[in-house]
Amino acid sequence: MIPQEKIREICERLLAKSRTNRVNWLQYGENGYGVRFSAGGIEIGFYSPPTEPDEIRVSVTNPDGRTVGQWLVSQDDDEQWPLFWGLYQDAERCVSGWDQVLNGIEAAIGSEGTIGINEPIASDTREAFAPPFGDIPF
Repeated sequence: MIPQEKIREICERLLAKSRTNRVNWLQYGENGYGVRFSAGGIEIGFYSPPTEPDEIRVSVTNPDGRTVGQWLVSQDDDEQWPLFWGLYQDAERCVSGWDQVLNGIEAAIGSEGTIGINEPIASDTREAFAPPFGDIPF
């Protein structure tokens, strides 16, 4: 297995590159992201157990997807958590594009005149505002 010190070094370098938008992150499942290379890949996943501190798992895989190194970091690890949480958050930013959305909204709000597009909201967004289904106990 790859030593944890090497995984940390890789994550530090990956975060620096990611913050400059130079990583092609992929989404894996609901709470995971990864980046593939010809030599293998890096995967990072976030877990929030109901009664335990949150956890982030970083896995290094070979070209076949087999894990060849991993590190599970708990939220109560004050030394390691900031790096791994930062990497996870930046991967999420890159995949979702939330930073670009926020920049566009802030620019529009800061502009002069009337703002907003006079078009209906996309159907998948409207579902968030729909009333609950089923019986409501009163």
